[in-house]
Amino acid sequence: MKRGNGLNKRFFDIPKVKQINLFNAGCKIFAENTYRNASMSKVAFEAGISKSLIFYYFQNKQEYYFFILNEIVNQLNSQLSVVISKRLEYDLFEKVIEIIELKKNYFTNYNLHFKLIERIYYETDDNLIEGLQQLKIRLSQPYKELIVSMDKTGFTSKDDAINCIKILLYCAEGMVYHYDLDDLRNWDVLVDEYKYIIKSMRNNYYKELE
Repeated sequence: MKRGNGLNKRFFDIPKVKQINLFNAGCKIFAENTYRNASMSKVAFEAGISKSLIFYYFQNKQEYYFFILNEIVNQLNSQLSVVISKRLEYDLFEKVIEIIELKKNYFTNYNLHFKLIERIYYETDDNLIEGLQQLKIRLSQPYKELIVSMDKTGFTSKDDAINCIKILLYCAEGMVYHYDLDDLRNWDVLVDEYKYIIKSMRNNYYKELE
């Protein structure tokens, strides 16, 4: 976890085990409830500490909530950036499959994190709009890196290359929210279906071999 800038600096002074425990407690409560219904009393009970101690580390519920969301975005983006930056030239379609496989592995290992990423897009509390918008921008950053670094020579035009990656990413997001991914078997179905879509798009967007 990265050291914060606000009062949560105090959070990083406690033992690592306690940091992880409080982080995981927040993940569970915020994933299972809307922001409004996720009480800090529930978090404190889950973490096995007093509510007043949480507010010693974090100024308020909102700061704690965004601390958790930012940490999850940091973890996911860090893994995505490694995959995207492994080499500058690559087959775009193979790279997108790598990305969807990474997300499958990440979210099956950290299912609560997946639910919290969903919250970023679907949480409706008016007080959170600005902060959630910033997180959406951060979540899109690895894909902007992909568009910049992707090898566009196999496409009929540069515009086709950019349009293709946008379609692939929009399609991936839509499929993720279409399936009930609490049933982890659905991840395999999703990945297989997505690979079929990628194969079809490769045939449409790549230049014909001479």
